Amino acid sequence: MLSLGTLIAQIVLDRPHKIHWGPSDPVKGQVLVAFRPDPGDATSVNELFGPFILKLTFRGQTIQTFTSGNFKYREQRGLFTSLITIHDGSYRFSPRVKHKFPFTLNFPSATSQVEFDGSLHAYGQFKSEEGLPLPPTLDAWGRDLKAVAEYRLGVNGGMPGINVNFVGISSSAGPVINYDRSRIQISELPRKTHVWEEKIKIPVSKLLPATERPNFVRRRTNSLLSRDSEPAFSFDIAVTVPLDLQIGRPITYKVNLLPSTHALFGGEQPIEIKMTSPTTNIWATTQAHFKRTLIGSKSLSYHMDGFALEQSLKSHVTDLDNPFADTEYTKRVTTNALSVHPASFDTGVLCRTYTLRIEFKILVAGRKIKLEKSFGVKLHPPFTASPLAAALTPPGTSDSRVGITRRADSDTPRNYGTALPLYDENLPPGYDA
Repeated sequence: MLSLGTLIAQIVLDRPHKIHWGPSDPVKGQVLVAFRPDPGDATSVNELFGPFILKLTFRGQTIQTFTSGNFKYREQRGLFTSLITIHDGSYRFSPRVKHKFPFTLNFPSATSQVEFDGSLHAYGQFKSEEGLPLPPTLDAWGRDLKAVAEYRLGVNGGMPGINVNFVGISSSAGPVINYDRSRIQISELPRKTHVWEEKIKIPVSKLLPATERPNFVRRRTNSLLSRDSEPAFSFDIAVTVPLDLQIGRPITYKVNLLPSTHALFGGEQPIEIKMTSPTTNIWATTQAHFKRTLIGSKSLSYHMDGFALEQSLKSHVTDLDNPFADTEYTKRVTTNALSVHPASFDTGVLCRTYTLRIEFKILVAGRKIKLEKSFGVKLHPPFTASPLAAALTPPGTSDSRVGITRRADSDTPRNYGTALPLYDENLPPGYDA
């Protein structure tokens, strides 16, 4: 029997770059179906009428690939698979017209057991544990490791009893749906902080002008007789650092000067202390856990880490050029807003963590002392009430250095973070430590 023609389906999302924050943030779009009569059939119909079934396949999975030389190993884990019927009944198709079938669906609240179809039988395939939170959309890669957490839509259908072809889209090739954890209430954001303390001690002789410093013989003699006899100018630096950060919000940390010795030059002027060159960076670590089945049903478990710079933040300090004494011995550093990165998560198979690295210099009577330290931090989704969440889109930048970085589809906007405001007027200032 000759075919009456072909039905061709296309999935169009209402907001293809939108991040869906948790299972309550719906995915909306439509399936466009066009009917093309068979051009080789002179008796082809002008319209096609009959029973029509149209179904979406919503699928989540993680894929991690480890490469070393000529060896390549890949593991795949299904997170969930949902089959959604969006039409089941009679329908009339006109030729060369795109018929619209709108849909609204939601992410599941947790992972579920997924059976594989065997299409990737050459790779390791494992079932996900049931009931785990879904990981955010992730596409991280490096020299040896590629780790992906993705959610895609596929479509299939047909007209039972009617000889018509249907060209659908596999769920492995359909559009990617961007996902992250549910937005949080203001009261739900933890406010953990860490106080980083540094004691700085400088011999007074090294702060004197060169013409007034003791000569080498005198310094050597004094050091042999008593290491504690030489007067010193000492002070403590205490930096209060937030450990809970949030997508789309700035970071604020405080640098406090706590003088323990108020040394004076000639009893007249105190030593001037300034802060300079603040630098704030966010680093990301993506960890993938592999479980390879070997001969004799033994298994090999190992981890692979990727570490790379995610974002260099612009650091602004009020009254940076003024000494600490003019600002009540406190400097407040505020960065620009954090761009869109996957929120911190750990599924047992994939893990994403972040490190905040702070650097600055203390200027004491012309001498520069560099201080730097890294802190493990947790990155949270935006607030529920924040309009920032609606403005955020997935990242479209990459980093050529070895390590883990972020990638996005080619049509993703690449200036996604530049238009974000530093503050949301309806919310309290971000991360005041």
